[in-house]
Amino acid sequence: MRSRRVALIGHSGAGKSASLGHLGIEEDAGDMDGVLGTRHCPPLENVLKWLSGDETPAVVAVSNHQEMLKAMEREKLAGANPSFANLTMVYLHVPKDELKERLGQPMTGGHIREEDTVNYTLQHYDCLHELYDRLADHTVECSRKSVEAVAGELGKLRKLKY
Repeated sequence: MRSRRVALIGHSGAGKSASLGHLGIEEDAGDMDGVLGTRHCPPLENVLKWLSGDETPAVVAVSNHQEMLKAMEREKLAGANPSFANLTMVYLHVPKDELKERLGQPMTGGHIREEDTVNYTLQHYDCLHELYDRLADHTVECSRKSVEAVAGELGKLRKLKY
């Protein structure tokens, strides 16, 4: 039996990519944005194929394309898609005020987020929070936690029996 894959969901700046790095997972392999791109919302079929692929790392970061996330929610809640059988979705939750601080800091690769991206994230915080909350099998509260502490919690989640 194949082990469960942990799919990290959460706002930009929540620590998904940083957690991958701390767990030793290369961003190019484990970050959906790096694999499927950021320009266009990837089709759900491509997302689920990647999430269930043999070459996909055990822990991945899911893109924040709202329409894709809604499609994932519909498929997951319908319960008919076997792609979700070995997938644990983990919401890395950061309160909005703290997220605003984080968004002003450099990303994992050292780049600074563009102002329009920061504004979009903050303007859509509430609707995305509700969506992440519905999609999540588990939530990790990341407020004022180090990436090491978050990665430690993710490591424990991977070991849970389902």
